[in-house]
Amino acid sequence: GQGVLVVDIADPASPRLMGRYHTGFDTPSLAVGEGVVYTGSPDWTLPHGLHVLNLREPSSPKFVRRLQARASPQWRRASELLISSGGEVFNLQDPFFPEAYGRLPSGAVLNEDGLFYIARPNALKGLLILDPRNKANPIRSQLDLSLDSAGRGDIEKRGDILFMSAGSHGVAIADVANTSSPRLVKMLKSNIGSAVDVAVHKSALVVNDLYAGLKIYDASDPSRPRLRRFIPYEKWTTGYSVSVKGNLLYHARVNGLDIYRMPNPIQAPSEKVNPE
Repeated sequence: GQGVLVVDIADPASPRLMGRYHTGFDTPSLAVGEGVVYTGSPDWTLPHGLHVLNLREPSSPKFVRRLQARASPQWRRASELLISSGGEVFNLQDPFFPEAYGRLPSGAVLNEDGLFYIARPNALKGLLILDPRNKANPIRSQLDLSLDSAGRGDIEKRGDILFMSAGSHGVAIADVANTSSPRLVKMLKSNIGSAVDVAVHKSALVVNDLYAGLKIYDASDPSRPRLRRFIPYEKWTTGYSVSVKGNLLYHARVNGLDIYRMPNPIQAPSEKVNPE
């Protein structure tokens, strides 16, 4: 599982492996844009850095360069910025030549409307909202939360609501309508062993429960999410990440990729699009 796989999903019912690149380390997160892949080692014990891959010929991904960077389990691209959960920010004005741009506090990062929402592990006090335009005092607000992410975490936003994976504490749900005074709406723990990734789609919240499976909640009322669907993992399988594009749910796991059609209404069964 140490590498980057390129999969053609033009026909979701029959995804096709197009190419691969062996990195030599686990790659739980990628950032992709303009035919370039950015990733790095999440393990502090390994040689690490930011790896830049050329994906413009999908059948033959090519290594471009490795830059010095902290070990990070998450990479995100926001316009011309590349942000790592280790706190480093790179300028992507030239996508093949990232340049060190600055630093943020470490944690899972979401960038929207000029603000940075950073979900930080337990010892680092939870949610931090930064406004980099305010040079004198960029910290707009903080919200103490228990986010036992164990080095893996995610943060997603729907309207004024943030959903943050919190490991053994489940999912933290916060209202950020007033970014100067965010408030906790719900710590969703029931039925969750270890939430390591989340995705949102309309009223649905999808939780990747590390050793159990995918759990789909009706979160139309964020203060009272209701479990509607449970998709258990096969034996010896754990999940890495989930994302929703259109009406399809993509689930990357240890030994494969699962694609489901999102249930509509949320109470309906989740149909697997690419049966084994």
